[in-house]
Amino acid sequence: MKYAYLFDIDLIERKKYPEFPKLPNHCLMKLSDYYKKKGYKVRLIYLPKYIPRKYESTNVYIGSALYSGNLVQFKKRLKLNQNIMIPIEKIKIGTPLDTCSKAEIPGIKCDYSEYDKMIQRDNIKLQWYPCNVGFLTRGCIRHCQFCINRERNQITEVNTIDEIYQKEGQPIYLLDDNLFESPNAVKHFNEIDEFMKNHKNIKISLQNGIDARNVTLEKLKALGKASKYFSTLHTAWDNVKNSFIFKNIIEIKKYSHARIKCYCLLGENIYSNEDFKKDILGFMYRYINLMKIGVQPINQLYEDDREEFKNKYWNLYTFFLKNYAFMKVSNMQTIYRKIPPNQKPIADKIVEMLEEFEWIITTPVGKIVEDENFDLKMKSIADYIEIKHYSAN
Repeated sequence: MKYAYLFDIDLIERKKYPEFPKLPNHCLMKLSDYYKKKGYKVRLIYLPKYIPRKYESTNVYIGSALYSGNLVQFKKRLKLNQNIMIPIEKIKIGTPLDTCSKAEIPGIKCDYSEYDKMIQRDNIKLQWYPCNVGFLTRGCIRHCQFCINRERNQITEVNTIDEIYQKEGQPIYLLDDNLFESPNAVKHFNEIDEFMKNHKNIKISLQNGIDARNVTLEKLKALGKASKYFSTLHTAWDNVKNSFIFKNIIEIKKYSHARIKCYCLLGENIYSNEDFKKDILGFMYRYINLMKIGVQPINQLYEDDREEFKNKYWNLYTFFLKNYAFMKVSNMQTIYRKIPPNQKPIADKIVEMLEEFEWIITTPVGKIVEDENFDLKMKSIADYIEIKHYSAN
């Protein structure tokens, strides 16, 4: 009997990120279907104790890791455990940077049965499972340097929503890298609308964001129809210099029936006090403007798992994000709101570094948003960090 050992590395090394993964591994489920059709006996490896002890040349060994930190730990585990006689180079390990070609062969579907067996055998829970997962399209044209999906140069169609919907009555999680930027985005959102009209008892979620850099009226109308079935849509305004994105987010919000959340990146390539000052100002400029229009910002501190960039201001960033009460407009919300007395010097240091703009974190957000000179204050920040200002009014 030939075996296909499929290693869910994010589950094996779950201790580092205990809340993840929340979904079964899409690529491994596709490979399970592929190898079963080839006559292999499939074994999903999800705990260290199930890692096979020796290598057999007739077997297949494939791993998948969404988080690079888990992959590093997995390699260490195999190297240090003398009871495991499988050379690491004999395991084909895929990451989001690699193309899983076998998983994209026409006719190959997600095989959920190995994850079902996992739950029955070891009572391991995935927060969003049972469910349906899949892609309508693959690829993104943006190639952002901090993103894990950079290997595809174009967006291609791979499945229909009917093909993804295998487990009846269970929610659908669409994993598309950049569905809104697909050449056929209008068609896809119209198809979602039609599908959901006939499946009103299930939930559907678009896991990755709406690309707000290229917005057309036709796409907005199609998104508006489909958005009735999404509880939340995500977008991103990662680079504050792309301030036109804010104008586009305003348009998206006009058409969307779902609540909008927006990722805001900070902490990338910070080398000086001036870099830190402009980065915090750029983040607060986005945060307050988004709150003004009723979009919930999500702070996303840049963390380099590959350790190519060391942020010497890391402790200031983590203090700032931990102690500044985000997510709501409040007349009590300032950097000093909840910190213990012994941490006040850290807050004082951040305030001092912001110099003439210290008011952005010492004045309650509610008062800033309601200030009759709100637009002038936001423009003063925009002028300092050298971006074009778009009014929230």
